[in-house]
Amino acid sequence: ELQKIDKDIIFVIVGNGSQKQFIINFCNQNKLENIKLIDFITDEKEFSSVLSIADCCFVSLNKELYGTAVPSKTYYYLSAGKPILGLLPKNSEIDLEIKEDGFGFVCNDYSYKSLIDIILELKNDKTKLSLMSIKAKNVFDNKYSKEVVIQKYLNLFQEMLS
Repeated sequence: ELQKIDKDIIFVIVGNGSQKQFIINFCNQNKLENIKLIDFITDEKEFSSVLSIADCCFVSLNKELYGTAVPSKTYYYLSAGKPILGLLPKNSEIDLEIKEDGFGFVCNDYSYKSLIDIILELKNDKTKLSLMSIKAKNVFDNKYSKEVVIQKYLNLFQEMLS
């Protein structure tokens, strides 16, 4: 099934997490040449540069983390106007938001076949990908930008003091 993914689709995995060696071994065993591993990036400009070349970004949550958990990297991706490809529990907070605001695709069945289909759809429909990029940036600007969040806190404090 891995061969269904076109060789011109490059997966960039950033970090030094506990699964890094597993990923390296998996790539070597399966002769996957379109996966690039980059060490954890601390420099903001370098991170922005990596984000700027991405067509979309991946977010995942363990099935048991159903509820209000949202990976913090989601907000970085949205701020860069990147659509989200989510491997997420059905009806989790981020699943519902992606579907409601239309800034990405979600795979709720945790099936690699479903992920492959979504990736190929994103690759083959540049118009949809572009529209999702615009929606991602709009969602960030209207819900999560510093100005919006500060105003929400100010409103909350004013409510508490009233």
